[in-house]
Amino acid sequence: MIAVALISTLLLLLTVNYCLLIFNFIKGLRNLQQLPHATNRLRKVTIIISARNEEDNIEDCLTSLLAQDYPKEFFEVLVIDDQSTDNTAYVISEFIRTHTFNCRMLKTNARGGKKLAFILGLKEATGELILTTDADCITPPQWIRAMNRCFDVTNAVFVAGPVMMHPCKSWFQKFQCLEFNALIASTAGSFGINRPLMSNGANMGILAQACREEMVKLNTVSGDDVFTMFYLKQKYGRKRLTFLNSPDSVVLTKTTDSFKDFIQQRIRWTSKSTSYTDRDVIYTALSVMCVNMLLLIAIAGSLVPSAGQNSIILKMVTMVSLILKTIFDYSLLVKYSGLFGQKDLIKYLPLAEIPVLIYTTLTGLLGTILPYNWKGRKF
Repeated sequence: MIAVALISTLLLLLTVNYCLLIFNFIKGLRNLQQLPHATNRLRKVTIIISARNEEDNIEDCLTSLLAQDYPKEFFEVLVIDDQSTDNTAYVISEFIRTHTFNCRMLKTNARGGKKLAFILGLKEATGELILTTDADCITPPQWIRAMNRCFDVTNAVFVAGPVMMHPCKSWFQKFQCLEFNALIASTAGSFGINRPLMSNGANMGILAQACREEMVKLNTVSGDDVFTMFYLKQKYGRKRLTFLNSPDSVVLTKTTDSFKDFIQQRIRWTSKSTSYTDRDVIYTALSVMCVNMLLLIAIAGSLVPSAGQNSIILKMVTMVSLILKTIFDYSLLVKYSGLFGQKDLIKYLPLAEIPVLIYTTLTGLLGTILPYNWKGRKF
């Protein structure tokens, strides 16, 4: 009986805390700075892409960069082949050979990895701005121009940009797109309240002079997207980091094909959490993890046949918590999709809430203890 009362009380407190957190993200989305449509300054830009076993995707990615409306003499593309075991290197070489394009291919050595690929690209970059995207991504034609405009207007040293998954045909794909939108919405909202929490290397920009000297030293600063952000946040302050509020600059990334790949991807993302030192990130991660886990436990407890007042209280608290969470998640996604699109996915949110509770609890626990596979490598 005491355990039921404790779970009910704790769940209510965690739900209120979660709702306040989401409310702040919604407020942050409202605060995102609107960018002017033009800027007089054109900076030299270097785009860094890490590619491992991407023979089916890299050509589409490079084609989208070739279609950029930014003057071609003002940007270069560095594709780092991270020891691919398929035909990725050949596809890249053929694309460079058959197109008039300022594009070079580099190769990692030793064990390789995305961090090493980023550092290699950074050392070879000649641009004033460093932009990153992934080999399985499609960039819209306005992407470079919008990034340049954002740096020019905001005086930022770091810019995170919107990313969306595609296609959204099957229920599993819709679930991934919806869940990913919630993640990017929280990211954008956190920038809007000057407490940046996350970033995604599929759409990211860095002022080269802000990080080049320290990044090439390498043992103290990770080349991964979120740790680069943490480093710049600590060095320059959170107000020098911003989010690209440009609906026509959404980078598209692919959904995973199988549930196994999806879980492996999320475990890979979660595995970074053991290295987090940023207080805002730790607080947010624990808030989300704890409310999801306890809500899942409470739902399971509510389904166990039991009589008495405590059982009724637990069921009521569980229902109230789930409804409140759904309402605030819905509000966040409505605001985000109003800015960046995919509004038609919001109607699937009620169906997605329980699966989200299950998989976030699962990956949150497993990501800190289990190895994961990525592109044929085990970490």
